[in-house]
Amino acid sequence: MIYASISGYGAKGALKDKPGYDTMVTAFAGIMSLTGEPDGPPARPGVIAVDMATAMFTYSGIVSALFARAEGRAGGQRIDASLLESAVALLSFRGLNYLQLGSVDQREGAGYNAITPYGAYRCADGDILIGAATQANWRNLCVALAAQSMAAESLIEDPRYADNPARCANADALRTTLEGFLAWASMEQWLNRLEAAGVPSAPINTIDRVLEHPQVRANDMVIPAPTADGGSMDLLGIPFNMSATPGRPATRRRHPGSTLSRCWAKYSECRRPKSENWPRLG
Repeated sequence: MIYASISGYGAKGALKDKPGYDTMVTAFAGIMSLTGEPDGPPARPGVIAVDMATAMFTYSGIVSALFARAEGRAGGQRIDASLLESAVALLSFRGLNYLQLGSVDQREGAGYNAITPYGAYRCADGDILIGAATQANWRNLCVALAAQSMAAESLIEDPRYADNPARCANADALRTTLEGFLAWASMEQWLNRLEAAGVPSAPINTIDRVLEHPQVRANDMVIPAPTADGGSMDLLGIPFNMSATPGRPATRRRHPGSTLSRCWAKYSECRRPKSENWPRLG
């Protein structure tokens, strides 16, 4: 038998019996200390990343155990996963910065202190993310800005912005200068210019813009699913595509008296997006 279990803080140690919650473990594992603006308080991520990651890591463990059994390297085995172990794994290079360099990383907002310009910048009608991580990106950014104002050409020759260390040392002045240029045009106009110039950039979308975007729809990340009353409702799609066995929403009819059927019916009653009864998760 292959048996998988998920706990809050791991199968060993003094906290092995402690209940775990996504937000609590996010705080415990240091993720909240890295989230938010540098001069603001710690913040929780906007999505339940630890819960989701734990489910995916557990799934990966189950598949690995199935392969080990199929190859004759093991019989049955137990897989222990936890919110804490997943959250620590998500620290990624932040954790390695401490283990290898003794550096305790701090909140950096939408960017990186070690790369400038890299972060959220205000345009005439909203914010966009600009990531000029290389010297070539920086030059291309200046060229794109110069299309709006010839004054931007001087940025390339400005010694304060000669290379990335210089730009990082003068990050506040550079932000003020860039946003002065960006304020002259809309998000869409700047994104088109940056794309044409080869500068990594993206809109900072709201949820409605994301779920209505043609690229999201083209990849089936919004899909209709049947409801208990014979209707349908939109759900988020499956984030991978399999050519032979594509995933589809369940269509099996539920027994009208079952607990699942009653829960689904209640949920379907509340599925109007602006209703006060709309169930909020997280």
